[in-house]
Amino acid sequence: MKQCSRCKQIKDEAAFHHCQRAVNGLYSYCKECTAIAVREYRKTHVLEQKEYKRRYRERHQAEMRTYWHKYGETHAVKRAINWRKYCETHAAEVAAYQREYRKTHVARKSETDREYYEKHRAKRLIYSRKYRASHIDEVKAYKRQWYKDHPEKRGMCKQRRKNLALLNGRNDLVPAQWVWLLDYFQNRCAYCLEPMGDDATIDHMRPLCKGGEHTISNIVPACKQCNSKKGTKTLLEFLWGRDFIPQL
Repeated sequence: MKQCSRCKQIKDEAAFHHCQRAVNGLYSYCKECTAIAVREYRKTHVLEQKEYKRRYRERHQAEMRTYWHKYGETHAVKRAINWRKYCETHAAEVAAYQREYRKTHVARKSETDREYYEKHRAKRLIYSRKYRASHIDEVKAYKRQWYKDHPEKRGMCKQRRKNLALLNGRNDLVPAQWVWLLDYFQNRCAYCLEPMGDDATIDHMRPLCKGGEHTISNIVPACKQCNSKKGTKTLLEFLWGRDFIPQL
């Protein structure tokens, strides 16, 4: 039995923490009083606690990383719920922190984003389609502003496509042939057959990045939506799995 020096109650030795420096091997405070004393200290020494934690993390980076990695694996659901709640109650702080982190860790953020996209490619494509369909005006405004703010990048994209067309062989499409194609398809999309109006785009059935040529035999008119969906797929890859193949 031992008496607590804080609450003055006589308790069993199991109610005290072990302490190698003490004469009898036990703390003078019981476990309950120790917890109360720790909470009071933290409230009155906030700055000291932050500084102590900072120094501790610096000295034990490897151990902390290993601990949190294991904790994240064993408490994945709990961490996800807690993080979601924190983001909801601290939205402004989280957004500010993320912006600052992207500025100071550009290479690392690009690498992690690329890895995440490759791992969740199908999920991200579905989300992107839904977002563009429900935010048409915002997406168009963003693209227009991006083209104004990054004229050199837009020029690089155009030049890259020109270089691909030159390297792949024939590059002989002329405006008259494009007009003929629009008339042949009755100004409709070659894939969905919907009228395009002034939104007609050039689509290469075999993409330039896969060896396709910039010639009339490899080009069809397509609406912006179908052209974006097709991306770098070949004609067969794009039509594979569709309910039907449009016919004129």
